[in-house]
Amino acid sequence: MLCDIINAEYIEGYKLKVVFENNKQGVVDFSSYIGKGGVFDKFIDIDFFLTVHIAFGINEYV
Repeated sequence: MLCDIINAEYIEGYKLKVVFENNKQGVVDFSSYIGKGGVFDKFIDIDFFLTVHIAFGINEYV
């Protein structure tokens, strides 16, 4: 069963604390994706990474 993310909070570096609709939460470290290419190319710019927000129950990067 998939659960929507209802909150994402920046911690440090490329880490986000995420909370799901079932109240489970954890920290996701995206630093290992930097330089992998594809959809992660934009993460190289930390200012872009910091624009994370919740839209329609999912993380959306603008």
